[in-house]
Amino acid sequence: MKKRYKKIASVVLCTAMLATGLSGMEVMAKETDGEEVTLEVWSHHSAPQADLLASLGERYSEATGQKVKVNYTEVAWDDYIGTKLTTAFASGDGPDIFTTCPPQIARYVSAGIAMPLNDYLPQDVLDDFNPSFIQGVTFGDDICAIPTQGELLALYYDADLFEKEGIAPPKTWAEMIEAAKALTTDTRAGMTMRVADDSSVVFDWLPFLWMTGADVMDVENKKSLLDSQGAADSLQIYHDLMEAGALNVKPSRNADEIGILCEGETAMQISGTWAIQQIEDNYPDSNIGVLPIPVQKEGDTSASAAGGWQMVVNSQSENADIAAKMLAWAFAEDMEIPTEWCTEVSFCYPARKSILEAASDVYEKGLRKVYTEEIFGTEKPELRAPADVYKILQDMIQQSMYESDGKTAAMEAHEKLQEFLDEYEDVI
Repeated sequence: MKKRYKKIASVVLCTAMLATGLSGMEVMAKETDGEEVTLEVWSHHSAPQADLLASLGERYSEATGQKVKVNYTEVAWDDYIGTKLTTAFASGDGPDIFTTCPPQIARYVSAGIAMPLNDYLPQDVLDDFNPSFIQGVTFGDDICAIPTQGELLALYYDADLFEKEGIAPPKTWAEMIEAAKALTTDTRAGMTMRVADDSSVVFDWLPFLWMTGADVMDVENKKSLLDSQGAADSLQIYHDLMEAGALNVKPSRNADEIGILCEGETAMQISGTWAIQQIEDNYPDSNIGVLPIPVQKEGDTSASAAGGWQMVVNSQSENADIAAKMLAWAFAEDMEIPTEWCTEVSFCYPARKSILEAASDVYEKGLRKVYTEEIFGTEKPELRAPADVYKILQDMIQQSMYESDGKTAAMEAHEKLQEFLDEYEDVI
């Protein structure tokens, strides 16, 4: 019997929906007759993002007259990307609105949970979004979420340390690896990037792959592309850093937290736009530099990955229509909320072009200027793929660090990915 790579969560969710006689497009909006509607909103976000999400009901009520109350629930990250949501949807107790990200969204589309929002997003509204953001939430003809932001990756470095040691900030992979070796001591790693065996390690690796001109797969034709020289070369970075003992494999905290660099635990760190706010708030006296992720060789174009969060409406909700209207108003029509989300609550790049134009002064301030002038525009959306694909890539990166060279790891992952794609029948 052939293996069928269907998401278990999707099967559970679809079964639950059939049992209740619901499908994504058959859910009817509840008539409220002017009564207050309570919407359950779930996310892993804590304050200040949580405060903004919790305030959406009050703001929407004031702006439109439709009485909406939001009950916000913060779910621990491991539970959020684990089974918390899928279990809630399977039992019919899922939230009306929830946040998701590229590695997770396909499971909710496959299960019919993610409600298509095309009817709530007129063309003039869609035209204000960066096309790549909309592409990332579009399945077939259906727009299944509203993107809120892009979080771009860059290389941060200890500018004082580099100056003291007479080392120029690296522009190429070779320079980055040599700097990491030279700056590694008994108490300091040369380089920190995400290396733990979870989906986040793939996010940090993708820019290295993309700047070679390679990619993970051809989705339309269901073909693995990991048998490329670019894939092998991008993985060799991990192998070489690990072999030199320059890679921080046991960071003191989450590997994307910039305190690792600011407190002297590492000389360089791959991190994202979120680090800017952390530096300004917690390490205002530190001398941290930021630059585009180094390229394979001089003359190449750098690349970055754009992660970010997407707002989804639960198609099973009896208040799905109101939930969709509120989200469309908050993140696709209103200017105040998405501007606040991207420039005050945290620092990230907005999904909408008008927000970037309106807040241009924020994006030219301090280290933000490097992002705006040298990194923004080089990004590609974070890989949208089933968890099975992410697991293959995670194992590949782990293999390149601990077991083999980059080429061997890439070729073995290529075979596994192609086997998966040959059997997979669901959406990507």
